[in-house]
Amino acid sequence: MIKIKIFTKNAKTCGYEISGHAGYAIEGKDIVCAAISVLGINTANAIDALTETPIQAQVEESGYLKVMLTTTIDSKAQVLLDAFSLGAQEIYNDYGKTYIHVEFEEV
Repeated sequence: MIKIKIFTKNAKTCGYEISGHAGYAIEGKDIVCAAISVLGINTANAIDALTETPIQAQVEESGYLKVMLTTTIDSKAQVLLDAFSLGAQEIYNDYGKTYIHVEFEEV
């Protein structure tokens, strides 16, 4: 199961953490893992390349990614974080509790 934790501060998204594997299909054919991986990595890359907000990212080969924005978040980065949250929730809505767990944590 993929576990997604979306971090919020004052009701605004400020980071996320992804861990685990969906188990939807065999490695290399798991569309749920692929979708979440692309969403998480692209969001981090987009924040880094397209905004002025510094990013702290930790990635591990085991299927772990943590992205935190600890300074003031500019409006572009906020939109990207909100898009990540929306995308993660939509994938959850499509594939359900068997493969993905999404939770929110106030930091």
